[in-house]
Amino acid sequence: FAIHTGGNNARTRSFIIDQSKNATFSGNVNINGTGTSTINGDLVLQPTKKLYLDGGNDTYITEVSANLIGFNTGGGQRLSIGVNEQF
Repeated sequence: FAIHTGGNNARTRSFIIDQSKNATFSGNVNINGTGTSTINGDLVLQPTKKLYLDGGNDTYITEVSANLIGFNTGGGQRLSIGVNEQF
């Protein structure tokens, strides 16, 4: 199953569900609701991407580099955790 956007000459697949029931989106995915969103599996972010806790502003958790996690607030890193329990 696929949803295409664009005209006849510039069709782009925007949403695909494959035979294994995996969904693929091109572009941003927004979940708008007033209840709780549940993920029954792993949530995977690409290296150095951010998990925002304030709607995409300046409070987030990120992988700074391999095996180093950064916790950021107010636009700056406040805590980092590395290998061997380094803080």
